[in-house]
This record gives sequence, structure tokens and C-alpha cells, in this order.
Amino acid sequence: MSACEQLRQLMLRLGAEIDSHDLEQLRVPDSRAVGAADALAAEGQSTTLTNHGLRSYGFGALLGIREERAFDAEVFYVASLLHDIGLMPAFDRGGRFEDDGEAVARELLAEVGWEPGRAERAGKAVRDHWDGPENESDVESLLLAYGTSVDVSGRRLDEFTSTTIGAVCDSAPRCGFKEQFVGLVEGKLARGGDPHLERMAMSGLAERVRSTPFAE
Repeated sequence: MSACEQLRQLMLRLGAEIDSHDLEQLRVPDSRAVGAADALAAEGQSTTLTNHGLRSYGFGALLGIREERAFDAEVFYVASLLHDIGLMPAFDRGGRFEDDGEAVARELLAEVGWEPGRAERAGKAVRDHWDGPENESDVESLLLAYGTSVDVSGRRLDEFTSTTIGAVCDSAPRCGFKEQFVGLVEGKLARGGDPHLERMAMSGLAERVRSTPFAE
């Protein structure tokens, strides 16, 4: 099952939770860019990491809808799916993993013919997902920061019903996410070149990931 098909399953599960207009905002087009992002995720990263991207999309989009923030679902989806790909050894270019992921996303979107402005929005969302954007007008960047913080640290998880959390996690299972994510971080640290990640690790990142209210 492709990541986009998993998102469709999530939308079906959420149908009783949010109204049809809000639900429609989560829909992504069956576009060349979406297909390319799905294929790259399937080939270049684990199912666990791809599912983390899908959950980040779901949680971030739902918070954006709640805050009445208009966003480009296609931009947000591509960025969400690929935001951690820089942690994978094959895509590690020796810098910050967020910057390496941004470069991968921009290159993919250039190949499928996106105009530079839209590709930049997706790339910036990948680059800024850890700390968030400087300006909240970068909506996709803001929502990806929202979604990843829910899924990695449990921040704002209490703003969702148990039914919504279940729908997101059932549609994109966690599959041992905590330990796999910690392992990817440790692998990147061993390869070097990411002082930002080193600082985060020294501040107790692994402990925070493992202590989130998810089972795995």
C-alpha cells in the first residue's frame, strides 16, 4: 500500500470526527509529485520513517485546520513524507540532516517540474521542521513543526480525541518508531557533520523520545 493510499484510509477513519469541508483540506492530488515522493519514500527510507511522515502530516494538518490556517496540501504532504530522509545513510551529504533532506526534496520537485516558489516552500518545511519557521506565514513549515512535535515528543497530543489518535496511528502504524528513530539519530551522530543534532542529543533527545505517551 502506498503512503497516499494510507492517507486515504486515514481520511475515511476521520470522516465521523471532522466535517466534510475540513476533511477535504487533507486530500492530496494524484499528481506526479505525490507519486514521486511516495516512490522515493518507499525506496529510500523504512516503512517506520514513512509512517512517521504520514502521522506528522495528519497531526499537523488537523492542528492547522483547527487554527484556520490555509495550507497547500500537496506541498505539505511531500515535505512531511520526506522530512527525515536526511537521517538515512544514502541521503546523508555530511551536513545537518534537515538541510540534506531539504536538498533531496528540492531536487525531486525540480525533476517533476514544480515552479521554484512551490519547491522552496516544501524545502523550507523540511529544513525548518525541528525548530519551526521564523515566520508563521510559512504555513507548511509551521504545520510540519506542529505535526512532528506531536509524533516525536507528544506535544499537544492532549488536543486530540482518543478516536483521532487511534485513526492516525492505525492508518500509519508506529512500528517501533521510538527505537528506530533513536537508532537513526545515533547513526547520524556517528557519521558526524551535524552539530545541531549533537546539541539536541546532549540535551536528552533520546530520553524525551522514549518517554512520550505512545507505546512504541
